[in-house]
Amino acid sequence: MNIIVLAKHVVDTAALRIDPKTGPVFRGALTKVSDYDKHAVEEAVRIKEKTGAKVTILCVGPTEAARTSLKEAVAMGADEAFLVSTGSSYVFNNMLTLMALINSIKRIGSYDLIICGEVSEDLYQAYIGPALAVQLGIPFIGSAVKMEVNAGKIRVERKLEDVVEVLESPLPAIISVTREINQPRIPTTMQIMKVPLTKIKTIAPGELGLSEVKDKEDDISVLEKLEPARMASRKGIKVEGAPEEVAEKLIDALKKEGVLE
Repeated sequence: MNIIVLAKHVVDTAALRIDPKTGPVFRGALTKVSDYDKHAVEEAVRIKEKTGAKVTILCVGPTEAARTSLKEAVAMGADEAFLVSTGSSYVFNNMLTLMALINSIKRIGSYDLIICGEVSEDLYQAYIGPALAVQLGIPFIGSAVKMEVNAGKIRVERKLEDVVEVLESPLPAIISVTREINQPRIPTTMQIMKVPLTKIKTIAPGELGLSEVKDKEDDISVLEKLEPARMASRKGIKVEGAPEEVAEKLIDALKKEGVLE
């Protein structure tokens, strides 16, 4: 059984600085594999441990930075990784990224299952899974919280607000997973360092038959950049005294602030 995991290389949003005038500061920002896709990697590795499947990671991103992230994904238990290197002559908008993934999957060869995160952590888009399924002509199931592979079929549970839907599909298929599906393992620094670079193969866009994009036109336009609302400053009120007295003072203070009636 061959499993392909789509792992997007993204900026670490938790460590991203915001300039009130210009917006997010990407220069020097830390990068990583999208947290959502780490759940996809973990699920693929768990299936591998049960069935002996082969797990291949597929990523589109800048060569050096993305290669470091892919070493972590391989250290989690994947067998190999393919990196489509984004070059200065290529503007990787949604369509070019989709075509890069399609052509890379065809180049990799046979596959039984493709797993990806429910959304991308940077733009929170959820189009790659279903768009890829349409182009490849295979079933897609999204928002999976549990999956089980058996006898050429996959059984998926997904949450839809207050109900759980159970679906079954023949393979090959594409499944997008939520954070609820598992807890990704964290490889040690030594495990990551021991991953040989031979397990991460780089593919140039030209090898995939992709045409260069000369301009900076994209199918997504940024209309406005807003600074996150700052937390209200604390009043720093201290309530001291015996337990009964503190409780009474606290209740009075909360009533004055309108928290309690």
